[in-house]
Amino acid sequence: VSKLDFNDSTMFLHFAEDFTERKKMEEELKRSEQKYKNLWEDANDVLFIVDVNGYFINANKVALETFGYTIEDLGKKNIVDIVDEKYVHMAFKKIQEILRTKKPIEAFEVLCHSKDGKEIWVEVRARPIFEDGKIVAIQGIARDITGRKRMEEKLKESEEKYKTLVEKTHDAVYILGQTGLLFVNNRVCEVTGYTKEELYEMDPFDLIHPEDRDRIRDYVAKRFRGDKAPESHITRIITKDGDIRYCEFSVKPITYEGQTAILGSVRDITERKLVEDKLRESEKRYRTLIETINDIVFVLDREGKFTYLNKKFEEVTGYSTEEMIGKHFTKIIAPEYVESTVDRFRRGLAGEEIPMYEIEVIKKDGERIPVELNVTTLYDEGGNAVGRLGVARDITERKRMEKSLVELNEALKLINKIMRHDILNDLTIVNAALEVYKETKDEKMLDKAFKAIERSVKLINQMRKLEELTTTRELRECNVREVIEEIIGRYPEIEFKIEGDCRVLADGTFNSVIDNIINNAVVHGKTNRIDITIKCNDFCEVRITDYGKGIPEKIKDRIFEEGFFYGETGHTGLGLYIVKKVVERYGGSVTIEDNKPKGTVFVIRLRTVK
Repeated sequence: VSKLDFNDSTMFLHFAEDFTERKKMEEELKRSEQKYKNLWEDANDVLFIVDVNGYFINANKVALETFGYTIEDLGKKNIVDIVDEKYVHMAFKKIQEILRTKKPIEAFEVLCHSKDGKEIWVEVRARPIFEDGKIVAIQGIARDITGRKRMEEKLKESEEKYKTLVEKTHDAVYILGQTGLLFVNNRVCEVTGYTKEELYEMDPFDLIHPEDRDRIRDYVAKRFRGDKAPESHITRIITKDGDIRYCEFSVKPITYEGQTAILGSVRDITERKLVEDKLRESEKRYRTLIETINDIVFVLDREGKFTYLNKKFEEVTGYSTEEMIGKHFTKIIAPEYVESTVDRFRRGLAGEEIPMYEIEVIKKDGERIPVELNVTTLYDEGGNAVGRLGVARDITERKRMEKSLVELNEALKLINKIMRHDILNDLTIVNAALEVYKETKDEKMLDKAFKAIERSVKLINQMRKLEELTTTRELRECNVREVIEEIIGRYPEIEFKIEGDCRVLADGTFNSVIDNIINNAVVHGKTNRIDITIKCNDFCEVRITDYGKGIPEKIKDRIFEEGFFYGETGHTGLGLYIVKKVVERYGGSVTIEDNKPKGTVFVIRLRTVK
């Protein structure tokens, strides 16, 4: 407003400017500043501003709460004081990238530490702040991802555990996609015989038995379509070597690396399947592997009482499971093994690893059987020992073989003894007799030498039979009558009568058994007639009856002894010794009886072929 004097009048000049738009802009700016201030303070993420050297200029309330600093404390800090030393270099590289490019940077993750040392993982985004076209500071947003990182670590740990479990499991595990196998563990290779590389390249249906292939193709197609299909089934597979194996499959659809797939586990049940099929045809009563296992399986509680026994226990011991459940294990252990077995039980419960050991178990009928025990401790979820799980294997046959080995060694010692003593003695006699003959020309000396030579020849023939005892042979099916008919052909002057037939477990040495007994009857018994009867029941009984002069009562208990001979016709004392050892090796027995009115009966009992 301006005052003017005009023609003796006073006037006022008014100028008016419309600044409505400017006023609106000022009010909008004020509202914007308040809005930014509210966003800064109310943001859920960490907001901060640092200078180009990394020193903090400002930070919001969340930042102060997260890291435990006041705004005054933080103003004295550099990012070096917040960021973990392993990530400081990376953080400064990001600052240099912003200064160089003058652009925002992609999000990155760093590990930081709060004022009290707590680890905090953050995901950071940052952009430059300009003033007059120059970068004067850097504004950042940091999101606390500690929880996510911990979950990722747990997930990684879980994946490692799962991978270890999959590789260590006794089952074959695979993942099948629409184009083939996507994953197989080592057990798949063991079961099929193929390498992983071969399995990934081949058509997986080539592993399936041709008779089962169409059925499995149908199952797989249904699963990929989302239709219902059996989650478990038994299917035959063909290994790389062409063997047919029965396998139990457990399968389910999954999503694997973004695609529909089938997760399967496979257990080789070939042995169980064969046993189950055989038992189903004959007895129809065993259904699970543990009921058909050839070893005794048992579980004991902490007091040493049976809480579980499989069917094999009943078969081996003669006790029913009902009789023994709740009874202490010492009830069936031979007295001399009780103390040591109880001690091992206690040490096992205390956590000590107990190696396999042998004891003797007393069956219900009083018979003793040797068993090999492999026992481990059972624990509950809290890691507390709750009992012992064990497997007991009947090692009667192994013990018998060990005994047989001892007997074979004894036979070797006998051969050595004969070589060193008897034959050497005969050679000495031959040498001496010939020396005398050279000087005297006495024909009796030649006879003496020839008799000594004849004795040595007989000894050597007997030793050949002994050598057969030193060779561990697998027993096979043998026709008793055929063997006897072959042997009697060597004695045309003897009248033979044979009745019956049987098949037994024996080997080639069985010929020597029959020949020695017949030869003994002819040479020592002076018989001209021999009757042989063969009866076949649970055991095969062969009765060889001669009508000679018989065996004197006083030597009956000794005729099977090594080196025992009697009378003028006796010589090596090995023939019947060989008979006894061979028959015992077959798991049989040989005895003698008197034949009335005269003669001897040799009775051989052998295991029959079922």
